[in-house]
Amino acid sequence: MRNTIWIAICSFLFLVACKKEGVNPTNCRSGKCTYEMFENSQLAVTLGTFPGEGFVDIESGDHRVFQYSYEANDNPRISDDEYWEDIYFEIPSDVEEFEYRDAEMLDQNLVFQPSCFCLIETVLITKGSIKGKRLSDNRWEIEMDIAFEWGESEEDRKFKADFELVQ
Repeated sequence: MRNTIWIAICSFLFLVACKKEGVNPTNCRSGKCTYEMFENSQLAVTLGTFPGEGFVDIESGDHRVFQYSYEANDNPRISDDEYWEDIYFEIPSDVEEFEYRDAEMLDQNLVFQPSCFCLIETVLITKGSIKGKRLSDNRWEIEMDIAFEWGESEEDRKFKADFELVQ
């Protein structure tokens, strides 16, 4: 009987600890993630020649824009350790379901933009995949598995999350 109870407790703890990143914004690496969607919008992407020159703006337009944001936990004992990043992309507003791979993602302006006390480089992403489907008028399920060069290293991001409409 004791073994059965112990196995049940361990199984429960294992399941709780293995939540998928993205479904719960508080379960996001070591920080906070948000997943937002903007209707009647479009991305204005400017890539710079040097790090720090690129930027991304969400403007009024005829697309649907998605924004994943990650903010790392701050250590109050370390000056200038703040770090956050955004990944943006857009799709035509009449699309109900999609899947894009590799070079196809260029048409969706899939962009990684970090912000920190470091060399900031806005990066167009062309490796991996993104797919999504409309769950309701104000909610989309998005699955992303991407890789990109940032500085001298290859980074990757992978998540499945529900993006909510920002009014």
